[in-house]
Amino acid sequence: MESMAPTTSTPADATRIEGMDQLEKNSNSKDADSEYANMTEAERQMRDEELSFYSASDHNHGDDNIWGLLSGVGGNIYEWYDFAVYGLLASEIGANFFPQSSKELQLINSFGVYLAAFIMRPIGAILFGEIGDRLVGRKHALMFSILLITIPSILMGILPGFDTWGWTSPILMVLL
Repeated sequence: MESMAPTTSTPADATRIEGMDQLEKNSNSKDADSEYANMTEAERQMRDEELSFYSASDHNHGDDNIWGLLSGVGGNIYEWYDFAVYGLLASEIGANFFPQSSKELQLINSFGVYLAAFIMRPIGAILFGEIGDRLVGRKHALMFSILLITIPSILMGILPGFDTWGWTSPILMVLL
């Protein structure tokens, strides 16, 4: 008769990812060695990355520290603060940077710049995700992206309005 005692598992078993056993079995077989030899360099790199990704939970170290989490959260809060301030000041920005035709058109133009910033968000996420994962590390990519948020915010604050620079001012506003 089978015992009803609870089974215990080691921490490594608890963090085991579903499908990892099959992946390891496939990578240790003789067929896998010949298959590996027939792969292109890109396919080998992809397979090595996949193996390291799925085995990352077995490591006792990694990206799971609290400071990495807090810096990511802090960067995200700062970015949304920047968007919120622009959104709240959209009517003032419209009055200063766009022709004095009507209040409604000024606001629409101001939100057009806001739209351009939101369109750039996924492009920046893809770009800085690749930079962080493949080139310089996530910490440096985050610091660089925060600089690229801060510098245009400061420059928008000191950018002269439409009355001073004419159409150059709104064009520079969109570019920032």
